[in-house]
Amino acid sequence: MECSKCKLAETCVLDSLKDAGCDEEFIEKFKQLQKEDRVEELRQMLNCHKAELVYKMHELQKPIDICDYLLYSLKKCNGERNL
Repeated sequence: MECSKCKLAETCVLDSLKDAGCDEEFIEKFKQLQKEDRVEELRQMLNCHKAELVYKMHELQKPIDICDYLLYSLKKCNGERNL
């Protein structure tokens, strides 16, 4: 099966969905919508998944920023010595 407009091979799409962190339920629904050529719904699914990933990324960024602040504070308090 190939997307009629973009000619992406099914295995390429499935591998990409897995690499993007999509679960089996998502992939099965995606395959079904792709068979039915329901492109707008495919876009919505991918946009929602992307939004979830961005949210998770921002959640992970917060503790990283805190660690950076603590490292900066330690460095500043210890006379600019490398830690």
